[in-house]
Amino acid sequence: QSGIGPKEELARHDIPLVADLAVGKNLQDHILFAVTALLNGHHGNNKEDAESLSSFLQYFIWQTGVMASPGVDLTGFVQTKYAIAENSTRPDIQFVILCFGGASDLASVLFNTRKELLHFLFRSSNATNIAGLNSCDFFPILLHPESRGQIRLLSTNPFDSPIIEPNFFSSQRDVDVLRESFKMLLDIFDAKPLKKLMDADGRDPLATLKQAKVVSGCALGSMDVSDDCLERVSQHFTSTVWHYISTCKMGPHSDPGAVVGPDLKVHGLDGIRVADASIMPTLPSGNTNAPTIMIGEKAADMIKTYWSMSD
Repeated sequence: QSGIGPKEELARHDIPLVADLAVGKNLQDHILFAVTALLNGHHGNNKEDAESLSSFLQYFIWQTGVMASPGVDLTGFVQTKYAIAENSTRPDIQFVILCFGGASDLASVLFNTRKELLHFLFRSSNATNIAGLNSCDFFPILLHPESRGQIRLLSTNPFDSPIIEPNFFSSQRDVDVLRESFKMLLDIFDAKPLKKLMDADGRDPLATLKQAKVVSGCALGSMDVSDDCLERVSQHFTSTVWHYISTCKMGPHSDPGAVVGPDLKVHGLDGIRVADASIMPTLPSGNTNAPTIMIGEKAADMIKTYWSMSD
């Protein structure tokens, strides 16, 4: 109950106002959706391989094999036609590839995936049982969404979880860009080197998508797949990337949406700074971990400089 936040939100909970600032507003996050592709032969990784004695010895002696994988086997940054049309200098999509795909039992261990979700995706009685098969997960990530969410108070009890409203896809442009990334992904799947690995021993490489009810009737894997199908897929399999930022946005005092200034001090108050991902005005074209560490390091330098000058 600091009293620092939007005036109307604090009044709703009868919290005395200390500073009317846009705390909790402008919530942003990277958005991804997952496509699990089945692989043929012994490509990809699974739980049995990861836990085998041979894998342990391979890593111990040569530092190679499944245990040497950093988890993310491949990543790349691209521009869709929307970024190109705007003459943007930055990518708007990141592709992340993990070769222990969602159909493998290894992924369920690593991601602590709910059993109900695995059953729905990979153990449907209406489709070929593909659970445990070798696979790769392909994640197109929307790097610069236009959609904005917010975080609000549930009550005055600090132990009550807040109300988080991501508002994903409140901007149609986000839907369009993510749909375009799916088209690019289908092009990648159609490339000869990858297509050879995705033969899946006669099984459909994209069976994990096709057995879901939301995409029934969609000709996935076909280059004439409709935009409607692509939109349904990309929104249905959407997830957060846990890169939430900007609920204490940095900006000048004249900006009504800003909470802290360039020195990370909260506007209008003394003795309080914010030094985490919430001060980022916009999302970076990549993970937020390194920038957040930089923010903490910069804050430490500014605080040390301030006190050394005070002495």
